[in-house]
Amino acid sequence: MTDLAGRVSGLSADGSTQADIDIRGSVDHSGALSIVGKINPLAKNLFVDVKVNLKDFELPPTSPYAARYAGYAIEKGKLALALDYHIVDRKLDAKNRLVVEQFTFGDKVPSPDATSLPVRLAVALLKDRHGVIDIDLPIAGSLDNPDFKIGRAVLKVLGNLIVKAATAPFSMIASLFGGGEQLSRVDFAQGSATLDGKARSKLESLGKALKERPGLSFEIEGGADRDRDREGLKRNLYEAKLRAQKLLGLVAAGAAVSDPETVAFAPSERPALVEQAYKAETFPKPRNVLGRPKDLPGAEMEKLMLANTIVDDEALRGLAKRRATTVLEALAKISPGGAARLFLVSPRLTALGASPAQEPGNRVEFKLKKD
Repeated sequence: MTDLAGRVSGLSADGSTQADIDIRGSVDHSGALSIVGKINPLAKNLFVDVKVNLKDFELPPTSPYAARYAGYAIEKGKLALALDYHIVDRKLDAKNRLVVEQFTFGDKVPSPDATSLPVRLAVALLKDRHGVIDIDLPIAGSLDNPDFKIGRAVLKVLGNLIVKAATAPFSMIASLFGGGEQLSRVDFAQGSATLDGKARSKLESLGKALKERPGLSFEIEGGADRDRDREGLKRNLYEAKLRAQKLLGLVAAGAAVSDPETVAFAPSERPALVEQAYKAETFPKPRNVLGRPKDLPGAEMEKLMLANTIVDDEALRGLAKRRATTVLEALAKISPGGAARLFLVSPRLTALGASPAQEPGNRVEFKLKKD
């Protein structure tokens, strides 16, 4: 501390009185410091009601410490602290607010004492779109507890926050922007690339994170399950063939169709569409004694069409890609400014015959892109 000046008046061992404290100064000739309040440190029953404020403290001079323990120098940033401490009847109730503006790490610095945590990722998660890190650290406890140390308690809470940001970033995103558990993935119905309500809710939270945390970038990995998705994709392809027949009928009747994917049909139309789709299939069909295709019930035609619908790994990869693209487009719509920070990666297929206890692969997974 530098340029320190101030006064403490009314100091007394009388437990019924409190001294006024008013101290002003600087920290390293840059930050403006004030310590204001009432204290009675000499009384048997300690009393403290003090506010400590530090503004505009330049962080680059602390770069050697950051380089040693974080592994990066500090390029720029300003720190402000607002501490509000109350001690009555040996009970502490403290508020610690830490605000860092425009904090930017510099070059990586080799250091044997540097943490292995992804600190740059933690900073990107904590820094909002205005370049501000704003952290509240409330602390409470009894001074008579031998295990309670104020400095240790503050450092523990702050350390836990940074560790959570670095090691469980999606849990922190969920706590900041909602979305619930498992925000790191979006599940799909078997064989489908359509988002349901739960998936859209998760994407809303991730979209907010993209808006409010411009330092974050997401990798999007589409997935498909060789066991679970194969039958679902067969069924969806079968339904698509029925819609295609309905579409052909609409076009033949001169109707305008803007989006073939939205074509729907009534349950009463299904039998005729199944028959038309079956006739359009080119696989070998059961024949009668005259060599002509047999007339089959609708259920038999459907069974044969499904049995002859081939879903190989390439089709499953295509499904995984569509899922990832669907998610990317939804996020880009929620946060247009964050679209450049979304990256598709190669799709993933689960192993055939995987253990029933294994997590299903019919989902899209997110990873935070690291430097």
